[in-house]
Parts: sequence; C-alpha cells; structure tokens
Amino acid sequence: MNRIAANTFWQASTLALLSTLSVGAWAQTTHQIDVNRGTVVYASGNDLTIRMEDGTLKHVVVASDYRLTVDGKQVSVNDLKPGTKLTQTITTTTEEQLVTQVRTVDVKVLEAKPPNLTIASGDKIKHLRVPEGTKFTVNGKEMLLADLREGMRIKGTVVTTVPKTVEYRARKVTGEAPKEVEAPVFIGVLLIEQTDVP
Repeated sequence: MNRIAANTFWQASTLALLSTLSVGAWAQTTHQIDVNRGTVVYASGNDLTIRMEDGTLKHVVVASDYRLTVDGKQVSVNDLKPGTKLTQTITTTTEEQLVTQVRTVDVKVLEAKPPNLTIASGDKIKHLRVPEGTKFTVNGKEMLLADLREGMRIKGTVVTTVPKTVEYRARKVTGEAPKEVEAPVFIGVLLIEQTDVP
C-alpha cells in the first residue's frame, strides 16, 4: 500500500471510529429497578388494601382482568387472602434516541442575516437560527445563508434530527399466600364440676 493510500485508509478508519463512538455515546440506556413489598389486609372485587413495609396502608383499585403470580399460580385480586405477602418489581428503562423528521417546504425569504433567517410560510412568519454550513438549493443553484436575498422562494426538503427520551415501564407482582393453620380437632367434652364453697 503506498503512503497516500495508507494515509487515506487511516483517516477513513479514524473517522469511522469517531462516528461510531459518538453514536455509541449518544445511544444511552439506563435501567432503574424499584421493589415494593407489603401484606394484603383486604381484598374484594377490584379493591385491594395492602400494609406496606413501612407500616402505611395503601388502597389500590385494580383492573378486573389484572393477574398476579402467587405461589407460582396466576390469580386475580379477588383470590387474594389477608396475610398474602406481595412483592412488586417495577423496571423503568430510559433510552435516549435520535428522531429524524423529513418534511417538504415552500417558503419565501423575508430576511437573511447569518446565522438568522426569517421566512414566510403561508400567513405564518418564522424566525430560524441556521447552523453554519447549511446549504440551500434555489432554482437549482446551491447557496449558503449569506447568498439568500429577500423575496427568494425556497422549495425543498428539510431533514431535522432531534434527541428524544423514551421511557418504558414494566411491572411484575408476585406473592406468597399465608400458611394455613389447621383447626383443632374436636376430641371430646371436658366437664368441670363446680362445688359451692362456703
């Protein structure tokens, strides 16, 4: 490989690496896990009252089709019994994304003073800050912002890329039913005779 080709190769490789690193640095995902624990105090229909770990009571109205897992089985709120231990795990995933919008425009230049551009679109006037190096195509000619003049019509496609935060939330509730205590077995009758004490 000759010296010019090698330099070009390394420059392209470095540019590709930097591009990858900047995209990787932008596309950040974070996860937050919150765990709530409590004990069922009352459950009927869609109403559920829970004593939380900190001792507070929390009343919740749950959708009739909501199911949770208790002792490995899917149950409804109506199937819960007082004393059932519940654990709610909430996983929140936050992701930074770049959102690209593409739209066509047909505007008239009112004023162009770099880096600002004032345009009219229909009956609306917009004041824009134009990034340095932005190129416009007017009547087939490529122009910079400084080349635009009042009254020129700009028709074309505008591509904008903006950051957006997207958040996903997943909830999972599991539980453990209270251990059943056997009722005492009735064996017989104990009679106590009372005597009069003088």
